[in-house]
This record gives sequence, structure tokens and C-alpha cells, in this order.
Amino acid sequence: MEDSPRDRELLRIFLKGGETGFDELVLKYRNRVYNTLFSLLRSRDLAWEGAQDVFLKVYRELKDREDESILVKAWVFRITLDEGFDLLKRVSKQVKVAFGTGEMLEAVNGSKELIFWDEGEEWDRDQFSQALGKLSKLQKAIVVLRHFSGLSFGEVAEVLARDEESVKANHYDAVSRLREILKNEST
Repeated sequence: MEDSPRDRELLRIFLKGGETGFDELVLKYRNRVYNTLFSLLRSRDLAWEGAQDVFLKVYRELKDREDESILVKAWVFRITLDEGFDLLKRVSKQVKVAFGTGEMLEAVNGSKELIFWDEGEEWDRDQFSQALGKLSKLQKAIVVLRHFSGLSFGEVAEVLARDEESVKANHYDAVSRLREILKNEST
């Protein structure tokens, strides 16, 4: 996963003391960070709280850096996943209550009612939310990053510090498991 030339430029500006570099990075990534957190947490309030914490951590860690070797995009998503899973642990009871709100699906495909996985497959929001919750932490991270954050397999591999083939295999297993769960629950 390579950063865009603009990300590299914004990082250089910030590291040289220009706050506008960080401000632009936040504007560029805030929606994707929020959507990733929302996909994990299923709560608007928790996702915004988590997004704020992510950018606070990014700011603090960048402020102490002197070199420009960091890959901004991968690093932001790695921090986002860590924050999302930490919040998920801390508020698991609240998250269970939030299942089935449809907010995640509305943000992704504009519909609170159905989510389309592949052509010819459609699942109602409650079924899909519950099935997603049954995946392992790794599988859930891969599905969320790939389908809700729009990252390529290579980018997902970079964020999760795994090789791309492993990510593809886990993605295949996750999608197969989701289909199995959804088909069993719909019959």
C-alpha cells in the first residue's frame, strides 16, 4: 500500500510544524475511519468517539516523529482497527443492543432494509449484522476493511501486517462462513 503523493506532502508539512498538514489528513480520512469504526461498533456515537480518539493518537504519535518513513494510510487504518476492537471490548453490552439498527447498511448501500453481497444474494440488515458478529476478529476486520472501507486486498494485508494471500484466504473463509450463517438463518 503506497501513500498518495499528497499524503506524503501533508506528512512533510506536519512534521515541519505545519498544522494544516494534519488538518487535511483528518479531512481526507475522517469518513473512512468513521465508516470502519461504525461497521465494527454499529453505533454512531461510539464511531465518532472512536474516530476522535484515532486522530488524537495519530496526532500525538506524529508530533513525536522526525522521519517521514511512515505509510500514513496503512498506519491510520491500523490505529482505527485497534481502537475499534478496544471499544468493542469495553462496551460489548451496548454494542449488542445496537445490532440491527440498519445505520451501517444505510451508510454502505443507501438502504436500511437489504444488503447485497454478490449478484443474486440479498440479506436483511438484522441477519447480516448478526452474522458479521459471529465471525472471528480477523475475519470481521478483513470483511469490514475490504467491503465497508473499500480497501484492496493488498491494502488490507498492509493494515493487518499479513501477506496478501493469507488475507484472500481468510476473506474467502469469512464470506463462505457469512453465506453459511445467512442461509441457515433464512431457512
